[in-house]
Amino acid sequence: MAGRGDPPITGEVTRPRYAATMRRLELPAGAARFYDEHVIADMEHQSVARNDLVGGLLRDEPTLGGEVVFGARALSTVESAFSGHLLRCWNRGISSLLHAIEERPPALEAEPIERAG
Repeated sequence: MAGRGDPPITGEVTRPRYAATMRRLELPAGAARFYDEHVIADMEHQSVARNDLVGGLLRDEPTLGGEVVFGARALSTVESAFSGHLLRCWNRGISSLLHAIEERPPALEAEPIERAG
């Protein structure tokens, strides 16, 4: 659910493109089939989420409609901002992380984990 003109980088929009790219590059048929099958599975999952989960919630709790719409819009906004950030960074050849791994401040370095023996 990308929004505001930012291209999505995951999900139902890109998987058919991935499959078409696999075919165009003449990669093994299994590569394209993987994405083809996930397009079908995604459609089924969306139907379950929309009709069974959200529909069931709103049948039981019709006053939550505003919250459901708010949540869907918030998710779309966050996904759009995230995908836009990733693509802008990748296009510039820079890390999309807040701090690149090699630039991480020492305070954020993970402590070694001691294994119980």
